[in-house]
Amino acid sequence: LTVSNDAIWCASYNGISKVSIKNNLITDYAITNININDGLPNNEINDISVLNDTLWVASKSAISFFGCRTDFMNPVPPEIHFTSFKKNNVVSSITDKNEFPYHSNTISISFEALSFKSAGEINYKYLLLNESDSLESTTKNRTVDFLSLAPGHYVFQVKAMNRSGIWSVNPVQLKFTILKPVWQRWWFLMLVFLTLVSIIYYILRERIRRVRKEEKIKTDFNKQIVQLEMKALRAQMNPHFVFNVLNSIQDYILNNDALSAQKYLTKFARLVRLILANSMEGEVVLQEELKAAGLYVELEQQRFGDIFQFELFVSDMLEVDEILIPSMIIQPFLENAIKHGVSHLEKEGKISLTVTEKEGGLLICIADNGVGRAASAEWNKKNVREHISYGSAITAKRISVYNIANNTSIQTTITDLKYDEGVACGTKVEIFLPIKYKGNLKSEN
Repeated sequence: LTVSNDAIWCASYNGISKVSIKNNLITDYAITNININDGLPNNEINDISVLNDTLWVASKSAISFFGCRTDFMNPVPPEIHFTSFKKNNVVSSITDKNEFPYHSNTISISFEALSFKSAGEINYKYLLLNESDSLESTTKNRTVDFLSLAPGHYVFQVKAMNRSGIWSVNPVQLKFTILKPVWQRWWFLMLVFLTLVSIIYYILRERIRRVRKEEKIKTDFNKQIVQLEMKALRAQMNPHFVFNVLNSIQDYILNNDALSAQKYLTKFARLVRLILANSMEGEVVLQEELKAAGLYVELEQQRFGDIFQFELFVSDMLEVDEILIPSMIIQPFLENAIKHGVSHLEKEGKISLTVTEKEGGLLICIADNGVGRAASAEWNKKNVREHISYGSAITAKRISVYNIANNTSIQTTITDLKYDEGVACGTKVEIFLPIKYKGNLKSEN
C-alpha cells in the first residue's frame, strides 16, 4: 500500500487498485482498477512507490511509472460494423434489400466493435424486430444465430459498450425479409379463392340449370296433363248437357208439339254452335258465355213450360267483349237452379244472373227462390233412382284444374237462403274470378 494526497494505491497479483478519497471523507471513495489492459507490463505487482506525484510500479517483468493523476477511463464510444451474414450456414452478401425464400430462415449475423483500450472485453446489446414481436439481449459473443424464423420483415440492431461503460452512439442496423411460401402469399390465396368461387359457381349454376330443366320438363308434362284433363272434362260436360236437351226434344215429339219442337230445335242449334265454338277454347269472352247461358235458360223455360222467370243483370262498367272466363262455367249452376230448385216449386220460380265487378275481380251471382238444397236432395232420394249430379262435380273439378293450370284462384260459394223463421227460400251461388282481358291485358283496377 502507498498513499499520495487523496488516494491510496494497492498492489496485488491482479494489477493496481486506486482508492480515491473524496471530500476528505473516508466513507466517500471510488475505486479504479489498473491492469495490463491499461498499459501495465504485467499484472503481478511486487512493489509500488509514489515519488513527485509519479507512481513507480515494480512488476514481475518490468518497472513502469505513470502520473498519479492519470485518467484511465476510455471516453471514446466503440465503433461497430457487420462482418458477415449467413443464411442456412451459407455466406450471403449484405445489401439494401435482403430477401430470402421461406426455407432459408436460419440466420447468422456476425459483428465487431473497435475499442483499443478494451482489449477485447466488449459487451454487445442487440435487438431483433418484426411486425408482431421483438427480441432483445446482451452478449459478449460477436455472432448471434436465429433459428427457423417465421416469414416476415425483420430489423436487426446492435451496439457495443467498452470497458468504461461507454455505449456506441448509434447502433448499426440490418434489414432482411423472409418471404412467405407460395401458398401463403396473397395472390396465391386470391387465386385459390377465385378458383373455389368459380368451382362453386359452376356447380351451383349446373345444379340450378339441371333443376330448372327438370322443373321445365315437369311443368310442361303437368300442363299437358292439365290440358288433356280439361279437354276431357269439357267433352264430358257437353254430352251431359246435350243429353238433357235431347230429352226435352223427345218429349215434344212424343206429345206431337211440332211448333214447340221446331222452336226448341232452332234455339238448340244456336246453342250447339256456341258450345262447339266455345269447347275449342278453354276460355271465352264473357259476352259469348252470357249468350250461351241465355239460350240455355230459354230452352229450359220452354221445356218446363215457363214455370220460372229469368233476370240477367250485367254491370255497365264491364267490357263483356274483352273479359275472358272459363267456358261453360255458368251453365251448370243455372241447370242446378232450374232442375233442383224452381222445378219443384208449386209457385212461379225466379232465377237471377248478376255479373258485377267487386274488389278488382269479377263476381257472378246465380240466385233462385227454389226449395233449397236439402229439400231437393230429399226429393231426389224419393223420386230419382241412384241420382248423381255430374254437372256440379265436373264443374268443381274444372275450376280446380283451371286454377292449377293458370295459377289463379277462382272461388265458388254456395249459400242456402232462408226466411227469418229458418224456412228455406232458395239458393245463391257466387263465383269470384280475377278479371282477365284478351291479349293478357290487366285491368286498370
